[in-house]
Amino acid sequence: MDLEYKNKDSLMRIPSFPGVYIFKDSQKKVLYVGKAINLNKRVSSYFCGRENSRPQISTMIEKIKYIRIITTDNEIDALILEAAYIKKESPKYNSMLKDDKSYSWIFVGTEEKFPKVRIVRSKGEYSSKRGSFFGPYPAGHTVKKIYRYIRKLYPFCNCKSTHEEKIYYEIGLCPGPNIGMTSEKEYRKNIEDLLNFLSGKRKEPVKKMKEEMKVAAKSQNYEKAAILRDKIEEIEYII
Repeated sequence: MDLEYKNKDSLMRIPSFPGVYIFKDSQKKVLYVGKAINLNKRVSSYFCGRENSRPQISTMIEKIKYIRIITTDNEIDALILEAAYIKKESPKYNSMLKDDKSYSWIFVGTEEKFPKVRIVRSKGEYSSKRGSFFGPYPAGHTVKKIYRYIRKLYPFCNCKSTHEEKIYYEIGLCPGPNIGMTSEKEYRKNIEDLLNFLSGKRKEPVKKMKEEMKVAAKSQNYEKAAILRDKIEEIEYII
């Protein structure tokens, strides 16, 4: 949804759903990208005195002419989409307003035999390593929420010992590559699906999982079929 901001009445069209909002100036240049659990409430707060006490925000609000609204099914998808738009547009006010915040990235390394997925505070720390960065996400609760969510969907191994790996395997958060529970090929395929998920390419992994689920069911591997079914349901919920 794209709307022209004229006055507070213009905001009534904004739905009360999770999603991403994009503020633009009169030339339709992106000023700021944000996410919200309730888009109507969050966007309205900028124009009702609750957010415009800071000089940078007051200046930005004066420039807003257009607002783009993108709804999502849940907060996680909004967080991932927000980071993708910030990376693509590099909005001026996201850079200015993040000075008092701490940001992190999710780094998926690919040079290890069994790639690890890490939360990193600085890109420089891993810039010499092969892999992909996703973010930036606000550090703390936000980035940890995304991290926990993707680990539940696509378990990976960050374990420091076989004892720890066995525990995480039992609770479904690690495929157990170092304890003989999965092959390097299967593990890397899982990481590839995780990368596709964070990149927004979700339909292809779901298609593959549905095929795997049918094969598992035919071979009477009902436990694997059930795990795949639950994964498919979770991903389809946010596509």
